[in-house]
Amino acid sequence: MKLNLFPLQCLIGVVAPVALSLRLAPIPVKINMTWSDAQTYCRSSYYDLAVAKTPNDWVKLTNTLARHAITGPIWMGLNTNFNTWRWSMNELPLNNITLRKWGGGEPDNTKGHEWCVAIDNYGVWWDADCRWAIPFVCYDAVTKTFVGVNIPSNWSIAQTYCRQHHTDLASALTVSDNNQIMQITSTLGFSWFGLYRDDWKWVDGTKVDHLLWQDPLPDNAVPFENCGTFNGGKLDDKQCSNNFYFVCDLIPVVQDVVKLWVKADESVLDPAVQAAILQQLRQKVNANFTVSWRLQPDGKVFHKVPVP
Repeated sequence: MKLNLFPLQCLIGVVAPVALSLRLAPIPVKINMTWSDAQTYCRSSYYDLAVAKTPNDWVKLTNTLARHAITGPIWMGLNTNFNTWRWSMNELPLNNITLRKWGGGEPDNTKGHEWCVAIDNYGVWWDADCRWAIPFVCYDAVTKTFVGVNIPSNWSIAQTYCRQHHTDLASALTVSDNNQIMQITSTLGFSWFGLYRDDWKWVDGTKVDHLLWQDPLPDNAVPFENCGTFNGGKLDDKQCSNNFYFVCDLIPVVQDVVKLWVKADESVLDPAVQAAILQQLRQKVNANFTVSWRLQPDGKVFHKVPVP
């Protein structure tokens, strides 16, 4: 059977924007819970902890909380995860690697902006502010060597340089790798390599570069302030174990019917083949949506049409 998958791709473009455009006003919940428990509550009773990606979202949130006389702090769907450390090359999770060379007490996210990792002249790892301008170490897959670059750069620029001129920032997957990189940093000094983690993200996985933080937050003033609250009109980082009120998003159920054209032989009328097509659709759309066939009045899914 030959399937033309172009209509399947079109379906995603039709369905997803409809549901996402209809986010309703957030629902405040006046129950003190930890961030994790609040998320569980929102997901079971509504949709998820609230997000505020646009100015319109902020207006809705502010007005809703004002009507309920809530000033904050109040949990939102914003957090940063210490368990997302991964290597730049191939996005390999650190959890898949046994080697750890963290310095004492690291990673600690001092002052709340340490998403990247540098290696010192002893081969020890330190989480650091990605904006720092320091040397860096690349890996070159052609020569199978590590290359030191003494051009002080922030982590993002260092990554771009390595990908353009070599392969990627260096990964220390083994003791041997770490020792070879250390030989370079013994001369370069404190240098970037390829380990980094996620910055702040909304619960749907969206990263926002310019969040409305209270100045100078986030600061991780108390260790592990990894969850975000709405507090006095702006964001504040707090320990996720704190108990606060919270606000949920309520997204209505949207039913949309899309006609699907499949170029195939008569086997497409087989219920097993139809189930296989439906499975493809479900794999392609966002997990928040449910996809099912709508039967025609005669009880069939597909009707044959003449081929021009």
